[in-house]
Order: sequence, then structure tokens, then C-alpha cells
Amino acid sequence: PVFARIREEAPLYYNEQHDFYALSRFDDVNKGVIDHETFISGRGALLEIIKSGMEIPPGTLIFEDPPIHTVHRKLLARMFTPRKINALEPKIREFCAQSLDPLVGAGKVDFIKDFGAIMPMRVISALLGIPEDDQETIRDHGNETLQGQTVDALATGEVFAEFIDWRAEHPSDDIMTDLLNVEFTDEHGVDRKLTREELLIYINVVAGAGNETTTRLIGWAAKVLAEHPEQRRQL
Repeated sequence: PVFARIREEAPLYYNEQHDFYALSRFDDVNKGVIDHETFISGRGALLEIIKSGMEIPPGTLIFEDPPIHTVHRKLLARMFTPRKINALEPKIREFCAQSLDPLVGAGKVDFIKDFGAIMPMRVISALLGIPEDDQETIRDHGNETLQGQTVDALATGEVFAEFIDWRAEHPSDDIMTDLLNVEFTDEHGVDRKLTREELLIYINVVAGAGNETTTRLIGWAAKVLAEHPEQRRQL
């Protein structure tokens, strides 16, 4: 109802208290999203970060603009190949069973706590090569960063420092190893590898976004299927 009212009464909405504008109609948003010369991401995508005036560190993919965003995005596409994604399916099914089997007969389930928040964390950690014992810490850190609670932590990505150092000495078939070794041409035309700072931030973003967005997707899917039982039956 709030969004419907904004679309109807103030499609270009201004909030005086926090000093920001918001577009709410599809056509306007669609134009803005692709006009990266007028509307930039390079100051951040959260009001707390934008208003802080902090310098966004390199490698923060979702808070970047072309040409560096294009370079970093292509790197990510190289990491998430069809082969890597297809190889994950049996592991994901196994994770699902491990999360859901203990709940059979319980009578009541918290779909996010018992499933939605666990699955993405396990899958993205498997991709990155993060040990199970450390996964919850990584997920909670990522959530705090994306909610604007730990802006300082965003600037360093130091939560991954030990993993990167260890993986540099013990390479494996995971994205962290790939990112450590990948060579690319940067926005200045220089052929190089990712700097340590870029690598820390990059992995921070992949881990955080992989967790947060997918948890929301799973929760929303459950809500919509509950509201449309005939679709749930088909599924």
C-alpha cells in the first residue's frame, strides 16, 4: 500500500528528513538503472554509506561504475561457469536434505531460520571454499555490512584475510583459488592480478550478496507458494 501510494501521488518522491529522492514507477526506474552516466553506484547503494562520504574501496562490485565495474563483473562471470554451477546441484540437494530431514514431524518450522538462512550460506561457502565451522560468522558479518551496521568492515574485508592466506598456500577447485590466480586487463589497460585489497573486498561482496539475496528469495518463494496453493501443488 505504501509503494502504491508513492507511485500514484509522488512518482518522484523527496524525503526532507533524510535528504534523498526515490523513483517508484517502472519506466522511470528502468531508465535510471541503465543511465550509469547520470545515476551512479560508486558512492554506495545504502543511504548510510552514501551520506557518510566514505571512499568506496576497489573491488566493491555493487558499489562501482563502468569501466571498473565492467572489468570486475566480467571476472565474476568467469568464476560462475555453467560447469561450476552444474557441479553444485548434487551438493545443494544434499544440503537441503540435511537441513530439512531433522524437521520432519516437528509440526512447526521457521522457514527462514531453519532453512532459508542456512542454505545460501552453505552453498556460497562451498563455492568459496570456506570451512563449515566459520560459515555462520561469515554470514552474520555479511548481513551486518549489507544493513549498514558495519561500514568500516566493508572497507577492509579483513574477515576473509586468513582464508585467503591459507588458500594461497593450499590451492583448490574453488572461487577463492580462481580469484587469487586470475589475470585480467584493468580499466587502465594493464594486465595484472587482483590486489590483496581488491580480493578481500571482492570475496566479501560475493559472500554477502550470495547469502542475503538468496535468503530473501527463498522466504518470498515460500510466502507466494503459500498464497497460491494450486501453484504449489503443480510444483
